Amino acid sequence: MKKSFASLAFITTLTMSGFASVSVSSPTSGATVQSPVKVVASATSRHSITKMEVLVDGKDVYSAKSSSLTASIPMSSGAHTITVDAWNSDGRSYSDSLSVKVAAASTPPPTVSPLQLTTSTLAPGTVGSSYSATLAAKGGTPPYTWSLASGSLPASLKLSTSGTISGTPTTAGVSTFAVTVKDSATSLQAATETLSLTMNSATSTPPPMPNALNYYISPSGSDSNNCTASSPCKTINSIDSRLGSSSPLGSSGTVINVAPGTYSGAIVTKRSGTANARIRYISTTQYGAILTKGSGSIWEANGSYTDVVGFDFAGSSESNAISTDNGSSAVGTNHVRILNNRIHDTASGCNSTEDAVILLNASDASGSYMAGDNEVSGNLLYHNNCGQAGSNPSNSGQHGVYSALSGDVISNNVIVDQGGGWCIQAYHRVTNWTVVNNTMAACGNGGIVLDDDSSTGVSPQNTTIVNNIVANSGASSTGNGGINLRDCGGSNNVIENNLMYGNTPSNYTGSCSGATLSSTQSGTNSTAFVNYTGTGAGNYQLKTGSAAITTGSTSCASGMSPCTPTIDFLGSSRSQGGTIDIGAYQYGSTDPSYPWQ
Repeated sequence: MKKSFASLAFITTLTMSGFASVSVSSPTSGATVQSPVKVVASATSRHSITKMEVLVDGKDVYSAKSSSLTASIPMSSGAHTITVDAWNSDGRSYSDSLSVKVAAASTPPPTVSPLQLTTSTLAPGTVGSSYSATLAAKGGTPPYTWSLASGSLPASLKLSTSGTISGTPTTAGVSTFAVTVKDSATSLQAATETLSLTMNSATSTPPPMPNALNYYISPSGSDSNNCTASSPCKTINSIDSRLGSSSPLGSSGTVINVAPGTYSGAIVTKRSGTANARIRYISTTQYGAILTKGSGSIWEANGSYTDVVGFDFAGSSESNAISTDNGSSAVGTNHVRILNNRIHDTASGCNSTEDAVILLNASDASGSYMAGDNEVSGNLLYHNNCGQAGSNPSNSGQHGVYSALSGDVISNNVIVDQGGGWCIQAYHRVTNWTVVNNTMAACGNGGIVLDDDSSTGVSPQNTTIVNNIVANSGASSTGNGGINLRDCGGSNNVIENNLMYGNTPSNYTGSCSGATLSSTQSGTNSTAFVNYTGTGAGNYQLKTGSAAITTGSTSCASGMSPCTPTIDFLGSSRSQGGTIDIGAYQYGSTDPSYPWQ
């Protein structure tokens, strides 16, 4: 083996018997470069080149299945050795190295923005109760020093130099005063703001919320506050009870922003939005607002045209994490959207026989089931009812999503390790039902069941069950399997392009007279998913080569289109690759900025 070096370009070539070579045209050996470093190389051989790799200081940082590569590689400042390896189809490998020096990145001088006092409102206090509020500023050069410029604080309150107003107020009323903040720069900056602070008597009622689009909730807030960003309330129930004629909903919708933290106790929301002005309850950080409750439903969403987005439902001894129209407090709830939540460890007593993790229910005053037109999308459900191994399969066990209504859409959900009941169940008065692009695994009683309540006189029709993955679900004791077409006597039902394997006693049970039932795909734990565990710890994105990739369908029951979601579980576009994949994840999807729906 011999090496030859181009005298001017420092193109490094490794040759074997005159038939093979590796050439690095950029960077040149000994050069000083900036990060990222552009590496351009090619390889030739009597046999075809099958793979090339770039190593930096012995660590593999880039590879290509071709005879040439161009890579932009981040490197820290200092001396580095770059090695380019190549392999041919005969199994031979070729390697060469060169040295470079990466120059330190230049640091631009810091930009100092103008000093601004950002606190514009203060939460009210109550006479006799400890009060504390911290003022905020931005810009200039921290740390800041605060002082009272004019006026007076409420009696017994003081302003510290660090910007905290604190004390125990003794007198009710409104105090108006000005505060000044100064930075610590040599060329000192200062800003002044006039503020008002209300001290309510001990028996005063909370002030009405401002007529604004956004309201705010925080674990450190108080329900005596006015629910602004600087004066947040403490509970969602407080917001709901105060929305009304004195605090109208936003004309384009109302957003309840819930800050990260733990919130205990039952939530019952009764206020309704409209089709063009929904009420949206959203955790400002996905899964950051944690909802807990010892027993009973964590959240009863009894208002129509409302959204529940991005919360972490962290357990309850009862079955229902979230339900619509549950109980006598509401009638006919509809158009509720339950989006991008994480729900786990509900029904912690095991073998629960009540309802479901997500219960979609609606009835009129006589108890008759009505249209729901709800949407459940992008939710992660795992280890409920003690998981698949912790409870007994039962047709009346705790289900993942239980739909009792017409018009519900269930899509892009990941439901795994569901004990007792079904992953997704339809029962009572279900028509116009759309269940698409869900991923389900290890559900004790079965994957999906299409059923009805004979007392309603309705058989399922206009049903679409398409592009779902159902794996390792069902039990021989109940005989339900992956998809159970228990009652499919209605017309215009489409069940196709689902990927199923490992279900007991079989992938399909029951029959669906006159329905399209075709294009079922198959797989295994190791070929379908990146990391199948059957628990919430798994990674259920599609593995390269999975039978779910590009085998989805845009089919719908006639008159019900479109059915296929435009985004996946992570909010990425379903149009990647030009085809629809089966399951909750589109192959190659990545997280966009939350929230994405």
